[in-house]
Amino acid sequence: MILGGDFSYTQLRYQEFINQYFEGIRFFGADLTGSKFIKCTLKRRDFSEAMMHESSFFDSDIKQSNINNINCSAIDLRNTKVDLSQCIAIAESTARVRFIFQNEE
Repeated sequence: MILGGDFSYTQLRYQEFINQYFEGIRFFGADLTGSKFIKCTLKRRDFSEAMMHESSFFDSDIKQSNINNINCSAIDLRNTKVDLSQCIAIAESTARVRFIFQNEE
């Protein structure tokens, strides 16, 4: 269990976390390139503007985490629990487009 901490703009490249529960952690703008979160719980965390190139969240839970404006390529989300809004944010980040729902027009 990892409790509390603000890792905003911290370089955490190629770190590996296995079976960890993160509570009260902030990764705003952090460099998580090549980092692996395997079987971790990261609910309600802030990953906004983080760099996640070649990162893995295999078999983890990132529901309700803020992933707006992430910078990612080749992110591994196999068996990862995500919300629909996160799927859209990931698609927008990788495709560099903005999705507009019909009711937003």
